[in-house]
Amino acid sequence: MKHRFPLVPVFMALLMVSSAALAVVLKPHERLAEELPALSLEKAIPKRFGDWRIDPSVTPVDPSPDVQARLDSLYSQLLGRTYVNSNGDRIMLSIAYGADQSGDGSQVHRPEFCYTAQGFQVMANNVGSLLTQYGSLPVRRLLAVQGRRNEPITYWI
Repeated sequence: MKHRFPLVPVFMALLMVSSAALAVVLKPHERLAEELPALSLEKAIPKRFGDWRIDPSVTPVDPSPDVQARLDSLYSQLLGRTYVNSNGDRIMLSIAYGADQSGDGSQVHRPEFCYTAQGFQVMANNVGSLLTQYGSLPVRRLLAVQGRRNEPITYWI
């Protein structure tokens, strides 16, 4: 009587064990951001583009000291600018960059929570789309109010 050795299950088991071992051995140990040249948001983001230029008359709302301490612990750099065009239209740009994105603390922070933490009241929160030359971009539109300051916000992730 011949015994059949089940080759397929043994092969699959060896493949799974070797895959697990390779995953451990090949796991990256250095963060990519540390290998790249240092990023400067101030230099990387243009001060003017098309008909838009920085509006020095608009100053960002400073977060409370506890919120600022939290932001400093999460992000390597923060950039906030307001641009104005020749019609007087304004657009605000906010970028939060974290070189270390390995932990839960550096995950995306949505404006509806950040604005509320800075004392704004979010009066509108709607899903929408923004048509670009590359297609439709799903966005979220907010209206944040603090005293007489009204900030319509459109953002995407």
